[in-house]
Amino acid sequence: MAEFSFNGHTKVKTFKAKFRETFGATLRVYKDVACQEGFADDEATLAAIRTAGAKGGELTVRSHMQIGNFEKKVAKLFGIGIQIANAEDTELVDDSITLSEVGSIPTKTSENSSKKNHVRIEIEMPEYEYVALDQDECPIGDTFAFNDACEGFNSIKIYVDGQLLETEDDEIELESEYSDYQSHKLKWDVDEIIYSVGYYENTVSRVWEFEVENFDLEKLTEKWTCYDVSYADYEAENHHLTLLYDGQELEEDLEGYGSKNDSYEQIWSMDDDEDECYCDDEDMDDNSDEDVETDDCNVEITPDTIIDDIYIKFTLKYPHLHLRFLSEPGVMESLVDSSLTIKEVRKVLNSQCTTNQGTVSLADNRTISDLCAELRSYGVGSVWVCCHYGDDLEPEPHGEDRTLSYAENKSVGYAAYMIAGMRKITPEGTIIEEKPAEFSMSLSEKFGILATTLAGMDNNLQKGEVDIALIIARQCDQLNVDEVRTTIFKELKGIQEYESQSKIVKSIQGDDRELIFQYLVLLAISDLTLSQGELQLLGGIADVWGWDWDDCSNMINCIIENFQNDNPGKIVKIEE
Repeated sequence: MAEFSFNGHTKVKTFKAKFRETFGATLRVYKDVACQEGFADDEATLAAIRTAGAKGGELTVRSHMQIGNFEKKVAKLFGIGIQIANAEDTELVDDSITLSEVGSIPTKTSENSSKKNHVRIEIEMPEYEYVALDQDECPIGDTFAFNDACEGFNSIKIYVDGQLLETEDDEIELESEYSDYQSHKLKWDVDEIIYSVGYYENTVSRVWEFEVENFDLEKLTEKWTCYDVSYADYEAENHHLTLLYDGQELEEDLEGYGSKNDSYEQIWSMDDDEDECYCDDEDMDDNSDEDVETDDCNVEITPDTIIDDIYIKFTLKYPHLHLRFLSEPGVMESLVDSSLTIKEVRKVLNSQCTTNQGTVSLADNRTISDLCAELRSYGVGSVWVCCHYGDDLEPEPHGEDRTLSYAENKSVGYAAYMIAGMRKITPEGTIIEEKPAEFSMSLSEKFGILATTLAGMDNNLQKGEVDIALIIARQCDQLNVDEVRTTIFKELKGIQEYESQSKIVKSIQGDDRELIFQYLVLLAISDLTLSQGELQLLGGIADVWGWDWDDCSNMINCIIENFQNDNPGKIVKIEE
């Protein structure tokens, strides 16, 4: 008769090994009687995992004992749960059989347990394909395709080894996963002028083909990546579908993709703008087919031109817009000194120019991208035009193809300040110096600004990161959590009430610097990863303060070490 004995000194791994050796089956040992709290540690003794109140002792297990009785005896002695599975550990066996019988349960053959299936999935569904059109209504540039998760599939067919998979109700329903909504601004990198934008509502066929062991429909999942799609005043919720099998994304067969264009809907047109880029035919010279500018406002630029003179001319022409001249893009980019001449700015930035002097047109029909590109050619750094849309202050970088007149007319908020130095400008073009905004900001507001920037360094700011910033603020006596929350909200909305982040950083003084730096590091490592982008931002802050980076690295390492000590099992990874 086969048997073995064990007691409180027996390790879990020894207990399981003796059972397999004696009876040829698998013993699963759990932390609790109900077998709900996970498997017991293999290195622990049975006495160590024994539930309080269980008496312990020694038990001899013989082959004639029923599985159910064996499980009850272990539960009574040690207050832990056990279950018996077949030799493959693929399924539990019946409690009514004896231990002598469990080893003779036949296992599945490899032919039955590991059958490779060829799977083909065909889905027909709606799709929205966004296009940009020129004056002749011809598509230009790339297109952007999205799906509608609300409408779902027109049909889904799954073929396994060439046979159509059939379900009881003839409908296949898949588990769905949804991401958080991400901002997606439609931008076309084209040289042509975009006259209108719209989308085709298409019906498309999509195909996935793959090989898998023992295809299981329950492992197939639809994943929807969610986007807030916008262009000008147009906003819509759209999605993109991918399929997952057993948690792994499936590669789509793009050669099997088919599309049928249905209706077209225009979402934006230059014709909607009060100041059109082109004159009507009757207003044009009979002998001219060329486009005529609606405004001839020009800025004369020489090496001796002062930056402020350009700001004044632009602001008087477009009072709803902000023009920015910034140092070359970097972690802590800042505005150039607008009191300098063009020649002096080039020297400070150590920049090269492709245009030494000339005339820059500020005409209504000029695109933002063209104007910024032309100004950059004078070697004055990075150039932005910023516009107010709705409640947001949205920076429109130099890839923007909107015209100046469009941006001016669509800006709903009056630009109270010239961006350079946050100074007011009178209708006569006089600059009024004001106290910089950073001097009136609280430490909480400054932390909120820098925390939002840090959290968004991977271009994927998550709600959890915002929550961590608020938790940090709540635990710090020097910070007001309500002010931090309000500031973060403004930053997320694009409302910028300060000149530059470098000026914000510079305005933090004394012991507040170390405090803010430590809290930013804590925020950065809250996801257990310190990215290169986050390190660059921290390095930019240290550089503004004139800190030695070796000292900063030691501080960061110390913060990480303390964090790991306070959170056992959590290891912070620093990206190379």
